[in-house]
Amino acid sequence: MADWIVVDEGAQTVTIDLIAGETDANNRWNFNGYANGEATVVVPVGFTVTVNFENRDPANYHSVIVMEPMDTYPPTFTDVEPTFAGAVTSNPMSMTDATAPGGGTETITFTASTAGEYALVCLIPAHAITGMWIGFAVSDSGDSGLRM
Repeated sequence: MADWIVVDEGAQTVTIDLIAGETDANNRWNFNGYANGEATVVVPVGFTVTVNFENRDPANYHSVIVMEPMDTYPPTFTDVEPTFAGAVTSNPMSMTDATAPGGGTETITFTASTAGEYALVCLIPAHAITGMWIGFAVSDSGDSGLRM
């Protein structure tokens, strides 16, 4: 289990401390150092998920949404809805109003109501197409943690 994913089986909650630009990987366009789908956060179906999102990239705005995965992400997004109600940060496509660089934070909470394979994606123009996305799986077997 990654130390940035905390599962409370009794309360049926998952808390994820998701950090954009935590490392230099992928030009800081990463989540907790991972990009291009090289890791997948796994949560049990039916659990309430809280994402504490922080942007440590010193220069660029970032966002996060839970959405259907794509084989190839477009350079820009239009009319994207999160897979689960509430599973998106504010102004996710704005290069000036999304989560601010240099330590901006936002918290989102949603229920992972349907099992399946999804993705955590930054919707800022050009970010997803250059790899700013990782997997997000909702498990009907009760599995949780970080899958590599």
